[in-house]
Amino acid sequence: MSENCKDAFGICCWAGYPSLFITITYDPRWPEKRGLPHAHILLFVHPEDKPSNANDIDRIISAAIPDEKEDPTLFAALETYMKYGPCEQANLNSPCMKGGKCSKRFPKKFTTRTRIDEEGFLHYRRRDDGRTVKKKSIELGNCYVVPYNAKLLLKYQAHINVEYTCQTSAIKYLFNYVHKGNDRVTVVFSHSAPDGDKSRTTDEIQKYYDCRYVSVCEVAWRIFGFEIQYRYPPVQRLSVHLPKEKTVIFKDGDSIEDVLKKDDDNEYIDGIKEASFWGSAHYIKRLFANLLLSNSMPRPEFVWESCWKLLFDDILHHQKGVTSRQDMTMSDEEIKNNALTEVEKILHGNGKSLRDYAIMPFPSGVLLSEVHNKLILDKLSYDRASLTEFHKKYLSCLTVEQNNFYDEIMQLLRRIKGASSFYIDLVELGRLLFGKRYQHPFDRKEKLYLI
Repeated sequence: MSENCKDAFGICCWAGYPSLFITITYDPRWPEKRGLPHAHILLFVHPEDKPSNANDIDRIISAAIPDEKEDPTLFAALETYMKYGPCEQANLNSPCMKGGKCSKRFPKKFTTRTRIDEEGFLHYRRRDDGRTVKKKSIELGNCYVVPYNAKLLLKYQAHINVEYTCQTSAIKYLFNYVHKGNDRVTVVFSHSAPDGDKSRTTDEIQKYYDCRYVSVCEVAWRIFGFEIQYRYPPVQRLSVHLPKEKTVIFKDGDSIEDVLKKDDDNEYIDGIKEASFWGSAHYIKRLFANLLLSNSMPRPEFVWESCWKLLFDDILHHQKGVTSRQDMTMSDEEIKNNALTEVEKILHGNGKSLRDYAIMPFPSGVLLSEVHNKLILDKLSYDRASLTEFHKKYLSCLTVEQNNFYDEIMQLLRRIKGASSFYIDLVELGRLLFGKRYQHPFDRKEKLYLI
């Protein structure tokens, strides 16, 4: 599956990134169909027809309930196939609920226009227009609609999720999702003594097997020789390796002598950069940890500083899911700190630590992933760049007496940093003294003091 994923990225080098990600799940009521077979389709659109703005996307994809009187056929199809849930407070026992939140992030927020966030994920237009469909006696609005294409939905009468893709981070997620591997099932084997038979001792330690699961549909598909995966144009894999089959990374025009002698930091940096084009963040993270464990990098700290942004491009997206805060922001230092922590966890599982590499940095402070207190999360969710500008602006407007008072407070806080008694939020204190747009001058790791 990993090789198939690389092949898919090879097509991107030739045709550019795909524009649409389509998932179709066959309807159980169709004749001669067993199980729930489904297909994931990545569609490449010609540059001349590729959506270039929100209006183009809205013409292809909708996340809205149609007017039942104007288009009753489309309304009925959406009500049958394209509504999600209910979940969250409407149904806390829904299978998608994890830790009290919907793992698929439903219901979505209402929005008046389609937009793309900084991570490259699309937020479709979902107006609060009062239209609803009913599922399990619960009225569901536009926030529970799965994005769809009206023509496909009407033609095939099935669950067909259509998503627009546009950024590298989303493309990597999609390719890895499509090539995620075979279905798995956990099987347990155990036995019990017949009723009343106490002579047999039953082993309480059960045997578990993690097995590949092949459904009847897949068995038939393979027996008839149908392709499990299909791509066009075809990709030819060219294997280049040393005699012991180690991967070698080189550029066109490099001489054989240079390729064989290449063994410096740039080789590792180039290798990580190349892998980042097709590998998931989890894969790249383990790649760097394995390089550390091999003790083969002459200057690991140099490789780290050159590549850490490539290794962990999903941290902000992951933290938004963990904290259920879609408006969350993180600085580069916070992302780097999270990244170091992930590397440390991998090394710890192999009996090593970043502290074993004296020149490598070590994570410090409290990670956002370890903070679950909503109050603290609210206090940490500031737009630091804009608030810093406000701080500079309003600090220059203080009177002499206010400025002296400000300096005394800051000096006192610097002296008592690290003491413990009560919780003080410097931002709230500053806003009480100087106005709601106040931003204190410390960085985030010094924002919350226990004094």
